[in-house]
Amino acid sequence: NWCTALALIPIVNYRYQRACDLLDRLVHSLVAARRSSADSTDDLLSALVQARDDETGEPLTNDEIRNEAMTM
Repeated sequence: NWCTALALIPIVNYRYQRACDLLDRLVHSLVAARRSSADSTDDLLSALVQARDDETGEPLTNDEIRNEAMTM
């Protein structure tokens, strides 16, 4: 993930890494809440949670959803 790659650069400071960690926890928390919710909403996160891998038919993992959401 891009936060990890940037963290390897010595110039990047501790606050930046903490912000990336916080953002990761927040997005994973939102994904978990959406997966456990019975409510159907019409937004990006719901679309990602409902998406299926084209090759396997399996739902996207939480990490894959996080990566897609962060890209947007």
